[in-house]
Amino acid sequence: MSKEKIKEREKEIIKMVSEYCDDELNEEYKNLAIALVEKMGRKHEVPFKRGKLEIWASAIIYALGQINFLFDKSFEPHKTADDICNYFNTKKSTVSQKAKVIRDMFNMYHGDEEFSTEKCRDSFSGFGKDPNGFIFKGEDMFENTQTLQLISDIITESSNSFFSTDTLMDLDEFKHLGLNSITATLDDYEHIINEYKKIKGKEYFEENKGFFWGLAETRPFMRTLDEYATRLWDAGKKEKAVETFKYMLDLNPDDNQGIRYPLVNYLINLNKYGDALELINEFRYEESAIWYYSLLLIAIKQDLDDDDFIQELFEAAYNTNPYIVDYIISKKEIYEVPPFYSPGDESEAEMYMVISEGNWNDKKAIKTLKKLMEKSGYLN
Repeated sequence: MSKEKIKEREKEIIKMVSEYCDDELNEEYKNLAIALVEKMGRKHEVPFKRGKLEIWASAIIYALGQINFLFDKSFEPHKTADDICNYFNTKKSTVSQKAKVIRDMFNMYHGDEEFSTEKCRDSFSGFGKDPNGFIFKGEDMFENTQTLQLISDIITESSNSFFSTDTLMDLDEFKHLGLNSITATLDDYEHIINEYKKIKGKEYFEENKGFFWGLAETRPFMRTLDEYATRLWDAGKKEKAVETFKYMLDLNPDDNQGIRYPLVNYLINLNKYGDALELINEFRYEESAIWYYSLLLIAIKQDLDDDDFIQELFEAAYNTNPYIVDYIISKKEIYEVPPFYSPGDESEAEMYMVISEGNWNDKKAIKTLKKLMEKSGYLN
């Protein structure tokens, strides 16, 4: 695309965000939105040279809103994500994904100097990070240290090996524990999670809901919830595990932790196909082998009377990762998730088989899969 064309798109997006801010927000948001569009336009690879302008305009307002508490009812001005998307006639899941791209591109965060409103900057003025990665306000350092020590004491009482307490609390991890070495009980997890909620308070969770991973101080808590949900599932408390994962998605809809992948398999395992489809729909923008194979399995299990549709689902799934089919049919044993994987690679197939919770261990599903392979010419 020529520079002239890109400049035309930039001007059109500026016009769109300006009109929105004039109609729905204020001059300060308008200036921030224009500055953000112009900064995007100066990138070597201009992000908005492709895609619908309405989506980019929505995402720019959305990203600014996320770091300036626009979605918080106690702040003025206040708008919801739906308000923004309805104005531009865009889909929230798509806009949310684009907003994340924008925030990551410019490292946008609450209180940053460049894209925060004056009110938000004032709210975060004087904040810093202690050696353990905690965000604190200067005059509250002593109180913050007490909070850290309190959590450290709770953990120590719960289990001598639950966390390392050689330092004040190594809270940058909170800690993302290896499941093989955990000695803490589910009660220990519940105790520390509830104590953290008490310390932070209900208002803190309400204010930051939807952008929880964006605050460094909440990440240890989110990792702990992830571990807790996994432990619940392994202990047979499956409904509570699903409830915990859904709670995590409420706190962080962008799902930086990738908990949507085990969650969709948990839901299929519990025959909650409607919930699984809703989850896939929320993240339908991603080309994931997990999504395609999950859709295929749901279609098979629900006895959909549309052979052509199921065949199309199979083709889509197979094209994203053919190795998965081989693993399902041969029932090859895999005992742990590979340390990393690449989309379409055998490592992804191994990862999928570990987190799929044996959902394909179904005679009917495997029989149907073989028929689909034979029809496509993949099975001799």
